[in-house]
Amino acid sequence: MYGDFIVGTVNEKKFGEGDKTYGDFIVGTVNEKKFGEYILRELKLVRTAPGKENEERSIFQYHYLAWKDFQAPENPSGLLKFIKHVNEAYSLEKGPILVHCSAGVGRTGTLVALDSLLQQLRAEGQVSVFNTVCDLRRQRNFLVQSLKQYIFIYRALVEVVQFGETEIRASDLKSTLETLKRINDGNKKSELELEFDRLSQAKEENKSTANAKTDENKDKNREETVIPYDRNRVILSPAKDYSNYINASFIEAYDNTESFIITQDPDMEHTVHDFWRMVSEHSISTIIMLSDFGDSPKKCPRYWPDDEIKYDNIAVKYIQSESCPYFTRRELSVCNTKCNSTIPVIQYQYNGWPTVEGEVPEVTRGFIELIDHTQPNLANPAANPPGSPSPSTSTPGPLLVHCHAGSERSSMFVALSILVQQLTLEKRVDVFSVVRKLRTQRLGMIQTFAQYEFLYRAILNYAELHKINCDGV
Repeated sequence: MYGDFIVGTVNEKKFGEGDKTYGDFIVGTVNEKKFGEYILRELKLVRTAPGKENEERSIFQYHYLAWKDFQAPENPSGLLKFIKHVNEAYSLEKGPILVHCSAGVGRTGTLVALDSLLQQLRAEGQVSVFNTVCDLRRQRNFLVQSLKQYIFIYRALVEVVQFGETEIRASDLKSTLETLKRINDGNKKSELELEFDRLSQAKEENKSTANAKTDENKDKNREETVIPYDRNRVILSPAKDYSNYINASFIEAYDNTESFIITQDPDMEHTVHDFWRMVSEHSISTIIMLSDFGDSPKKCPRYWPDDEIKYDNIAVKYIQSESCPYFTRRELSVCNTKCNSTIPVIQYQYNGWPTVEGEVPEVTRGFIELIDHTQPNLANPAANPPGSPSPSTSTPGPLLVHCHAGSERSSMFVALSILVQQLTLEKRVDVFSVVRKLRTQRLGMIQTFAQYEFLYRAILNYAELHKINCDGV
């Protein structure tokens, strides 16, 4: 049976290396586009036969990247969107969809079962996971291979029922936001406020923060409620008189690579040395400062020098600065004298934050300009897809973002950066899912409705400013 759609979960072949011949068939890559958790390829399939005209057809391959063998994805939302995008492009006249993974049972069975159950849920308002999986296994052995995959199906269905559809096309963004802001009869809150409240209903697994709570490290935390999870904390190299701990977390970007680090403001007494060690060891070339400048406990001290300063083997040198309407841009140089390596560093100090604690910027233009200036400094998503080896020293390091505790302001910047990438590539956004995922990676992320509503306003203004309002991908 011929089909024009292929859904895959493993990468056993490199595409884009010219046409390949398999007997009577010639296969070549026409186009390839990388999205957050999958790659969409258009392939050309030609069937040759002596004395006959060649048959040619287009095949669209959806290659899901964020799924290890025998395991289940950590977050259901990525796979749910993947299934949705495949179904939006598919129609019955295109023939059956070919689904494959390493053995064609575990991941393949989970995806097929979930797709079937989602259709059942929409049609009947109820599902039977056990009966569906049993029915699939009568057609092919071992479909849905592990307990983790079976549990994942339940988690994904619960997410659909509990949170509904939160992805919005760029062309519908303005009208949808207007609808979400309305307060319906009988309600005290708008739909947008209710959506924000649902974030707290999400049940996430407990994650360890043991390293941040040790006697050696707890004094290095500005706020005891905002500390890194052990699994994605930034680890420094062992050094004499210093631990490997810093209150900083790796944060995944749109493409699931750890392209951001969120940290607290450096403390001149306890953590400034660790801050510059982190910059040097992780090849950080861009720093985003979202703090208020000053000497009080809630403000950020001047942690960069007027000329040059040295912290053991790390030398930091000030070069020059430039004042822009919404931020100050500084050029610094960070040299590790032990390995004789020097990193040019650009620091952006955002100046548009209200002085009242807890408030968000009234207008979004300044934040948008800061995003536009720093987006090109993110590591190239196509260069380091999930599962690839660590980047070389020539690859840009993560963007380092900091505010007082490394929480609310920093999370707004990272969330909007991810939404901009999603909007640009997909022509659609999902504020709810982006914020929910961010909350699973560090404590204190997007804590107020004002911050959540700001993200909606900002991404709408970004779409209007950059004239991104077309349908589809």
